Amino acid sequence: MASRLSCRRSTIGPRHSLLLRAPEEVPVEVRGLPEELARRIAAAASETELRDVAAKVVAEALLLLDHRGLIKDLDKIWPTTRACKQLGTSEVLTLTSAIKMSLASTLRDIAQFGGMPRRKVLALFNFLAELCWANYICPSEHAIQKAVHGLLDAAFVLSEHACSAEPAGWYVESCAYFLARVGEIMMLNPLEVFNVLDPLTARLASLARRLPRRTKSFVWLLLRRRELMWRGTVQLAVSSAYWQAYSGARLVLTGHFKGDPKSCSLAELPWCACASIMRFICEGNALDAADALWSIENHADIPSTDDWLSEFLEKRPATPKAREGSECSEANSPTSPFQIQIESE
Repeated sequence: MASRLSCRRSTIGPRHSLLLRAPEEVPVEVRGLPEELARRIAAAASETELRDVAAKVVAEALLLLDHRGLIKDLDKIWPTTRACKQLGTSEVLTLTSAIKMSLASTLRDIAQFGGMPRRKVLALFNFLAELCWANYICPSEHAIQKAVHGLLDAAFVLSEHACSAEPAGWYVESCAYFLARVGEIMMLNPLEVFNVLDPLTARLASLARRLPRRTKSFVWLLLRRRELMWRGTVQLAVSSAYWQAYSGARLVLTGHFKGDPKSCSLAELPWCACASIMRFICEGNALDAADALWSIENHADIPSTDDWLSEFLEKRPATPKAREGSECSEANSPTSPFQIQIESE
């Protein structure tokens, strides 16, 4: 068995060698880094250039639902990238720390201002999960935990005042998905489980009670994966329900342009009316209909009732108040680049 958690970077700690699993083959069709951006990363030799390419890597990640190809390309470039000293300090800036700083800024903006579409919030947390598995960052980075708590605070306010169920659901889905991906790593540190994983899981379950069923399915996935000791793999993909709706929207389009007005009512409607019908049937962007797919034998669908959620909340063990980061994580050290970025801003 080959270790997916390689020791090429010292960002997580000695637990790398404890978690073994078969290496994943990246499908050919999975999109990676654009060639021009890859060349710019390899050629970056100053602080400005490193910060710029790191920001573009994060921006590129927000356009994807599957980041395995992007991480694979980063791994190829990473050994050849150059480090430089930051202006005004003696700190060394590397590609890894530059990506961390860009992620910290993006996470802070989401937590404070919101406004990011569901597909981009999910894409960002999927990218974070892949970076954790590739040892670029730690699941308990201060910036990650601060963003998670900020998003869940916003979800609570939105759900309490019935402002909008959609953003609240997006935030809960993204955080639950992230924990479903990296919980296997966090389980190797009991203190991290006690301080971070357990409190966040309980908080997600509590918030999910008043949110739509799609959001509940993400929380159920997290609870079920942990119950089965993280068996199988989880990835984001466009749900089959979207493609069914897409087929219906195409029938509307076909009826409008190809139908016989004598026998097809759609052919008599103005285009604006047909366009409204299509938008009602199918979401405009396929990535907005992203769902978490769990690859596992004998996979069961989410129960039809919410009894499982009520039972979990009744039986959950006592946990400390959810904190902004785990005390046991070396990433929360005052010298952590991720921590420095958040505190300085």
